[in-house]
Amino acid sequence: MSSPYDPPADLGRESSHLPPPQVPGLVGHVRVLSALMMAQGLLDLLAALGLTATGLFMKFGMADAMAQNPQLQQGGALPPGFMQMMTWTYVGMGVVVGLIGMLHVYAGVRSWQYRERNLGIVSLVVGLGTILTCYCAPTSMLLFVYGLAVYLNPSVNHAFQLGDKGISADEITLTFSRILYEKSFKD
Repeated sequence: MSSPYDPPADLGRESSHLPPPQVPGLVGHVRVLSALMMAQGLLDLLAALGLTATGLFMKFGMADAMAQNPQLQQGGALPPGFMQMMTWTYVGMGVVVGLIGMLHVYAGVRSWQYRERNLGIVSLVVGLGTILTCYCAPTSMLLFVYGLAVYLNPSVNHAFQLGDKGISADEITLTFSRILYEKSFKD
């Protein structure tokens, strides 16, 4: 009786264009990282929507409320242009965080396919820009550290080189399978 963890016998690796089983390294973490990057990107897009909505609220809601309600002006009138500045600050932060979020999602999708490793690294570095908004600061810093540890691993670098040559993600996952790697020493 064979173990349920053994790979199927009909893998056909002898006729495949893939190299023999490789040292797994952190290749198993690439898909986890890419899923986290996509989740971070979606959270960034949500934050961008909230920041933009806050900026528009400052423009239309707060200005009208302050003009109509003297109790809101107890501390004196706001400096001229203050609401305009707040509007542009929030909308500007929303646009920047939205672009970072889209970059995270795109880089996560490409990493899932073992493509464009450098784009993933750039995405992690640019993603630190969300720290300035104080939203997602802990997760973007942790994702940066974890992502660099994964992307800078030699096995991961080799896996992305195979992916950039056009080898499918499933074949790359199989090539760097720990089970096949350990089995190659037994044979």
